[in-house]
Amino acid sequence: MMEKISIFLSIYGFFAISHILIQMFFAHREHQKQKSKKFVDFHQNHEMSVSVIVPCFNEDPQRLNNCLESFYREMLWTLKHVHKHHFYMLYELIMQFFLPLMFVFAFIMVIVQSIFISTDNIWKYLAILIGIALLSSVYGIYRTKDFGFLRFVAYGFIHVFVLIPTRLYSIATISDGKWGTR
Repeated sequence: MMEKISIFLSIYGFFAISHILIQMFFAHREHQKQKSKKFVDFHQNHEMSVSVIVPCFNEDPQRLNNCLESFYREMLWTLKHVHKHHFYMLYELIMQFFLPLMFVFAFIMVIVQSIFISTDNIWKYLAILIGIALLSSVYGIYRTKDFGFLRFVAYGFIHVFVLIPTRLYSIATISDGKWGTR
């Protein structure tokens, strides 16, 4: 019983930490876009320090959700006119809609199998995820000689644990008319 509780607590801790890291990642990206704007903190002794992290932690995940909702709404509009276009457009629309759902279903099945049958499945899944990311990284490093491509490994986990759930949330709240703007 304690093992299951510790697993759930570690999963919760992972999601909490990844949520903070993703918000910092988006905020840092936003800061890189706005290099001319500097966010200055004043201390009590009137010294200035420039903050690297943008102080708006909640706008970027909401903006991502808004863009995804817009994408799925436009997908519904595009389906009305797909018969006028190439077959590949229909294929791409179907893949953009169903692949995240199939991916989540497969991920849930791996977790269920690892809980009830064997824990080997989850380790195989993680090894495949890391292996694909490393292969992409090696190719990028080979072409550009930039070791920054090793961040693809982290992006795989960000994609699985943040971006796919955000897509599902966007699909679930597509009828919500609020855009989260001021």
